[in-house]
Amino acid sequence: MNDESNLSLNHAILLTYLQNLHILNVPIPDDITISKFKDGQSNPTYLITYNDVTKFHIVLRKAPPGNLLKGAHAVDRESRLMNAIKEANPLCALPQIYKIEYDSTIIGTPFYLMEYINGTIYRNPSLPNVLPTLRKVLYKNMASALASIHNTPFTDNILSEIKLPKNCSAFSKRQINIWSNQYNRSSNDILHLPEMETLLIWLQNNIPYTNRNESEMNSNSPPLTIVHGDFRLDNIIFNNKDTAEVSAVLDWELGGVGDGIADLAYCCLGYYIPSVGVLANFSLLKNNILPQGIPTLQEFIEEYKTCRTEGKNTIPSLDSEEWKFYLCLGLYRIACICAGVYTRALQGNASSNQGYIFKEAVPLCAQQAMLLINKTNTAATTNSLHATPRSLDAPSTLAIPILMKLRKFIDDVIIPSEIKFSNQRVQQFSKSPKENSNRWQPNIIM
Repeated sequence: MNDESNLSLNHAILLTYLQNLHILNVPIPDDITISKFKDGQSNPTYLITYNDVTKFHIVLRKAPPGNLLKGAHAVDRESRLMNAIKEANPLCALPQIYKIEYDSTIIGTPFYLMEYINGTIYRNPSLPNVLPTLRKVLYKNMASALASIHNTPFTDNILSEIKLPKNCSAFSKRQINIWSNQYNRSSNDILHLPEMETLLIWLQNNIPYTNRNESEMNSNSPPLTIVHGDFRLDNIIFNNKDTAEVSAVLDWELGGVGDGIADLAYCCLGYYIPSVGVLANFSLLKNNILPQGIPTLQEFIEEYKTCRTEGKNTIPSLDSEEWKFYLCLGLYRIACICAGVYTRALQGNASSNQGYIFKEAVPLCAQQAMLLINKTNTAATTNSLHATPRSLDAPSTLAIPILMKLRKFIDDVIIPSEIKFSNQRVQQFSKSPKENSNRWQPNIIM
């Protein structure tokens, strides 16, 4: 848990609010304990425990304080969408929403209260300290849960919360615009990175299934589906039984209607991303190898296809330009989100005090995307040491973090020092040896 002062809740105000809240199956507390979940960088989320014999738990999720990007952190929309999806598709594992509070004067922002679900959240995609048999079950159930989301039928309640795109191409175009606009509002020290600008241009020029008439759907285009927007292992609660079934899918802030392949590719990024720095949160590789028990990329997608009712035949091949686009779109989105987290950290309203470390992920994601663009196949598709084929002139996955550290060292130390070194040498040799006793003294930088 985390107790940043600017994100703490007023105990007395919240206790009074809950004591006046009459909801079926939710008791009235005599006193409460509030603790903030330390994980997550978006909407602050809290566990509220009732200090009585019931030891009842309830979860509060709110928007962060401060100036927010337009349309971001809309917890009221998030909770209404969750309710609508749960109603439309009971097979989707979602927590029950108890109350949506629009009055921002109570705790400073709108918030909602939802069911606390006991279970396990696995933070590391490579699942260290987990038996191989359980790893296999977890990823099988994860693929099934994503398919279940994409099988959800559109209802009036869902469509009332969502701006429906014309087709999947329009969805991709809108995603690029949304994230590039967010990136453009980031802190000055991470704006206009060359690799981010190059990646953006590539994405804009490579949108799949694009027709001249955007109102028409390309015959190869996947059908529109409900999308989660941030579907990955650490947004899932699994039960603690041997079946390890999905008890709840969390964090629906980016949910909507769009291209399910974008969801699927984003979920599969762990097969491509090296376990480096902040990107380790997304990578399921360990020393460039798939841990035993975790299915290969093809096996994971086949499990997903088995559980899909429609659209399973529109999934592009793993060596196609379409699949490459979705992977790079996911990396661009991660980079833009990390830029936003870092910017909020500078402003003092990030959900976690770890927000500063996300600065390094912005160029790292963009560089990884460019590696994907320039390679034919970079996925870890087997559990072998040679699981990542590459061209002879390209760096290996293990070499990438070293090269990036070297590049940063050159940019931060070598180039600025060269200027200082040159200036000092000019001063040293502009005078005669008699006039300058420090003529041969080594430069401290050297």
